[in-house]
Amino acid sequence: MTENWTREKIEEAYKNGRRDFSGKNFSGLDLREITLSEADLSEAALSEADLSEADMAWTNLSGADISGADLRRAELAWTNLSGAVLRRADLTGADLTRADLSGANIDFSAWPLRCGSLNVRVDKTIAVQLMYHACALDCDDPEYREARAKVLDFANQMHRPDVKRLE
Repeated sequence: MTENWTREKIEEAYKNGRRDFSGKNFSGLDLREITLSEADLSEAALSEADLSEADMAWTNLSGADISGADLRRAELAWTNLSGAVLRRADLTGADLTRADLSGANIDFSAWPLRCGSLNVRVDKTIAVQLMYHACALDCDDPEYREARAKVLDFANQMHRPDVKRLE
């Protein structure tokens, strides 16, 4: 029998000590500002959920479908997001300090450009993707042009076949 989860049921279960929500379907739920730190949400469905300002530090979100979710200003420090699908997720202002995004899909998502996105563990695919975007900037500064030339071959390994090669 499939459980119908609501915000109230999740909060009550968490308050009562439940931390294992692996494989559960929370898609589309309004979970703004919810606390789920140190919970296991591996393989959970959270697509299109509103997780803005949620506290999910130290949470296991490996393999979770978080596509299209609102993660603005969410606390994701030390969170395991390996293999998660974050396609179209909004990570604006999210704290990803020491999070593990290796194997995650971040296509069309908003990567936060703030201190909270430093020291994030990524795989080569994400590193190439971020480098590609940095190399696609229109900047005439000689130091930028010199640095860009040194990493251009790496950036051009972009995984998406519909993206044109940078020159």
